[in-house]
Amino acid sequence: MSEILSSLAHPDALLIFDRMKDGVESSTKVIKELGLTSKRYYTRLRELIQAGLVEKTESGYKHTVLGEAIYKAVFTGIQDVLANRDRLTLISTLLNSKKLSASEKQKIIEALNIKTKIFTIEDMLDIKKVLKVIDRFDVLVKAMSECVEKAEKEIKIASRYTVAETAEKIQEAILRGVKIHWIDGDRANLSTRLQIIRTVFLHPKAALSLYDAFCGPNVSAKFYYDLPFSLAVFDGRFGGFEIVNPLTKEFLFAVVFEDENLCKKLDKLFSDLEKKAVTHPFQELALKLKGIRKIKI
Repeated sequence: MSEILSSLAHPDALLIFDRMKDGVESSTKVIKELGLTSKRYYTRLRELIQAGLVEKTESGYKHTVLGEAIYKAVFTGIQDVLANRDRLTLISTLLNSKKLSASEKQKIIEALNIKTKIFTIEDMLDIKKVLKVIDRFDVLVKAMSECVEKAEKEIKIASRYTVAETAEKIQEAILRGVKIHWIDGDRANLSTRLQIIRTVFLHPKAALSLYDAFCGPNVSAKFYYDLPFSLAVFDGRFGGFEIVNPLTKEFLFAVVFEDENLCKKLDKLFSDLEKKAVTHPFQELALKLKGIRKIKI
């Protein structure tokens, strides 16, 4: 970075580098266009070549691939920011004001109409509203598993699906002491109780795992027979929700985000769903199996 910035530090270098964006066939012509001496031109050109930003070709000189990338960052990016220099100075003063609320600051910044590709209003106000739209279920599973791994205190999840990968991560989270609030909306789970009973009698330790998963002190499990869509909130910071195809009721796409205000809205929705949900049948089963196996918890 030091080498690249040093090669561009001189005004002559900036002029030459800018002129190279379309390629240069005749250096003599460019020297006259830029009003430079041959010594000034070739001195700066040599530095740009040594930095890997410009290369010599059979037809003249042009940007390297690295040069093209740096050109976009420097000339498109920095000039984009400098075009808003006065407004940014005003915003700096505005953000330091203790008399204005965050919403008031946001409205004023929006009114200033800053157009830059480098950062957004959310960046200026430290509002983390970067949304990630996921249109593949397997990618969603991976994203949710990663969020579960990051969770430190509490997970609220209402899901129409039972996925082994996510379930394993949740079990690991329980062992870490993370509180789990789960609303199960997978209808298939209602028909697997006999299979669980068979597994428990073949593998007695499975009863203990079942009890811990549904009756542990850090677990709240409910069942919602006709759950309309899936949602999740992690530590009140990360969240996501599913958009369902209204015709087939199948997964269409999902949105994953990091925003505390949006998480609060999902928290409220989760609470409303939880009030309408019933005790999870697996929880009742776990309690019965505990008695049958006489497990000491």
